[in-house]
Amino acid sequence: MRNKFLYVSSNVGIGTIRPIQKFQIGSVGSSGEGNVFVVTSDSEVGIGTTTPISKLDVRGDAYISGVVTASQFSTGVSGIGVNITTNTISGPSILTIDPAAVGDNTGAVRIKGDLYVDGTQFIVNSTTIELADFRIGIGTTATSDDLLNGAGIGIGSASNQKTLTWNNSSTALKSSEDFDVASGKVYKISGTSVLSNDTLGSGVLNSSLTSLGTIANLVSTNGNITNLTGTAGTITTLNSTNGTITNLSSTNINASGIVTATSGFVGSLTGLASSATQLQTGRTVAITGDLTYTSGSFDGTGNVTGTGTLATVNGNIGTFGSQTLIPVVTVNAKGLVTAVTTAAVGTALTVSGDSGSVDINLLDETLTISGGTNLTSVGSGNTVTVNLDDNISLTSIVVGSGITINSSGINASAGIITATTFVGALTGTASNVTTNANLTGDVTSIGNATSIAAGVIVDADINASAGIVDTKLATISTALKVSNSATTATSANTNNAIVARDASGNFSAGTITANLTGTATSTTNIPNLTGAITSVNTTTSLGSFTSAQLATALTDETGSGSAVFATSPILVTPVLGAASATSINSSGIITSGSLNVSGSTTLSGTATINRVSISTVGVNTTLQTGIVYVYLTGVTELTLPSSPSVGDTLKIINRSGITTAVVIRNGSNIMSFDEDIELDELDGSFNFVYANSSEGWIVSR
Repeated sequence: MRNKFLYVSSNVGIGTIRPIQKFQIGSVGSSGEGNVFVVTSDSEVGIGTTTPISKLDVRGDAYISGVVTASQFSTGVSGIGVNITTNTISGPSILTIDPAAVGDNTGAVRIKGDLYVDGTQFIVNSTTIELADFRIGIGTTATSDDLLNGAGIGIGSASNQKTLTWNNSSTALKSSEDFDVASGKVYKISGTSVLSNDTLGSGVLNSSLTSLGTIANLVSTNGNITNLTGTAGTITTLNSTNGTITNLSSTNINASGIVTATSGFVGSLTGLASSATQLQTGRTVAITGDLTYTSGSFDGTGNVTGTGTLATVNGNIGTFGSQTLIPVVTVNAKGLVTAVTTAAVGTALTVSGDSGSVDINLLDETLTISGGTNLTSVGSGNTVTVNLDDNISLTSIVVGSGITINSSGINASAGIITATTFVGALTGTASNVTTNANLTGDVTSIGNATSIAAGVIVDADINASAGIVDTKLATISTALKVSNSATTATSANTNNAIVARDASGNFSAGTITANLTGTATSTTNIPNLTGAITSVNTTTSLGSFTSAQLATALTDETGSGSAVFATSPILVTPVLGAASATSINSSGIITSGSLNVSGSTTLSGTATINRVSISTVGVNTTLQTGIVYVYLTGVTELTLPSSPSVGDTLKIINRSGITTAVVIRNGSNIMSFDEDIELDELDGSFNFVYANSSEGWIVSR
């Protein structure tokens, strides 16, 4: 595009014929304002916009290779955009810092210095937190134990939280959950173990235990057990090596060894007791029957053990059963297995069809029942159901030996087809028709039905659109054909009858009313002719006609009044259409109207144009070519014609006293630019001529 410089109403434009601001480079076209540079009267600079809202307004990307110094950087007003001042970064209610890769919660943000959070919550949404600090302070602003009450660590959501907090009323840390120390670890106080998973620490000298369960081994190495009391426990071993038990009190004492009491026993002793440590005479225990056993001598000093022997009731020993064999077990009345054999299991299933068969191996094959034509199989649970389809499609159906139904129809070579109603074409020979059938469609009758009885077919039986071909009417009056006064040709002058012609094609008639063409060889008198007339021989001329009568006879006449045929006709207020002549010769003066000439035209002689079309406008208007427009009041928009032709012209005269009218280009360029223009001259006259699609409308003053 070549550059243009235009001075309009103190605005300077480069590359535009309608600068909007004091200084403008580039035009606002169909692509928008992206390539516009302006300076307003308020010294505001706009790049990519014609209406800057600050001293420098850049609509689009900006590249600065040097240092930008400012007291504040802002992407929007406070509370909406991000604002950076000397020591503050402010923004909307949620401010996100997202290092690369953006959007996938990766990258790192590093703060060179301390981090202070003044809000009420510090929330970290991550799976792992690593702190290099040796100590984490919680509640560091609390100056007393009472203010620390409830401070600590919470794990989980508010509805399911596990806590370890300071409880000031008990002056201790309080846990809401159990402590589970790993295997091999102990609880210590001041570095000394006080409790492990199975041992109290050696430094635990006193205890406030009120109940013990089962004590496997209670040892008192050097000391006295002053009071050992149990309610219902069992002491497996009580060993006091170098001490004495002053008082042993238990509701029940079960002893597997010897209990010795220096001062005797107090209370009831239950059970069997002998006067000696063993039986005087040893005894044996014997079992007979299907199980035989005899024990050794038992004297009470020790346990006696032995092995019994089962009687042999089945000599067949081994493993029985497989995929193809099942065990057969014989059991006697005592429940003993007396015999085991095996029986073979069938592994093959033979399935036969209408043709062929197949063997199914039940061990590793599956019997599948598939649907076929018009059949669908469904398996559910342990049942397979075969269903007949709702719509059955068969190529052919054979009934007996004489009836076949297929796409061609029903063919019966033997047998009888009986139906309440037959619809469609019935072909073939009926050997006997027992009743008058109600037939629809075409009827082909051979044999018994040789004719249709009189009066059987009435007018209502004949379709209004049915036609009879000419061959059927060739001899309409012959025997067995339709014959009546309406369809029988006659040479008599009979009303509403068909006219009969002789062998030469001639016929006679009274009066003929029609358009007659051709040559009459002879006329017996001068006929009275109506309609269009082509006459030869006797009729050699036409009578006199008036212009009105002639106009009635002419079908393409568009005017009115008297017909003129002179070389210099007088035309009264004619309306001429588009002239197709290659030249028009005119003398005299055209006193009114307009003469429109289009295309390549050569005018010779002297043409005097006394008047043109003038239109006054006071509102937004779409202009037309060949008209002078005068606007007397302020209008906003004047729209140029759409799809103009080369050479089209129009003229605009400003008599409004203001300069606010804008000419809308309406798809065509103006002075080679794709932008609208503003008429900025008071009492100005503007001529518009359409040159071509590139230059568009050329404007002159």
